[in-house]
Amino acid sequence: MDNLWTNLPDFKEVEELPLDIVKEQSDYLGKATNDYLYLDISKHSENEKEFLMDYDFGYKCILRSNIMPEYGFRILEFQYDIDIFPLNYIINNELLQDEKIQSNKIITKVSTEVVDITEFKEFLKETLNSNKIQNLIKNLY
Repeated sequence: MDNLWTNLPDFKEVEELPLDIVKEQSDYLGKATNDYLYLDISKHSENEKEFLMDYDFGYKCILRSNIMPEYGFRILEFQYDIDIFPLNYIINNELLQDEKIQSNKIITKVSTEVVDITEFKEFLKETLNSNKIQNLIKNLY
């Protein structure tokens, strides 16, 4: 019989997923800080489901330190459907006051959507390199 799946994608070319990118950044942070600091990346719990609205998947990213395990700074949350994009993100409101974020103009409000992986990486880079996050890393290390 002939293959009737005429339009299957090339599975050798796997696209990067936002969750994988965030996990990779957590690994970089761990290596740079001898595993003292990390991003705690977790799915939204059942009592946080209202946050998901109509999205299929939702995650939160909290900066944590092994030295101070009781403290955590929620950097961002992101949510998306099975199609992935557009992806909705919500950053910590304190980050909007950061002068680096204000000067770059990629992030202009607490919650917005990104349309592709390139835009997500730009958003993530700007967020992780904000003065607030860099100061938190120094203080927690």
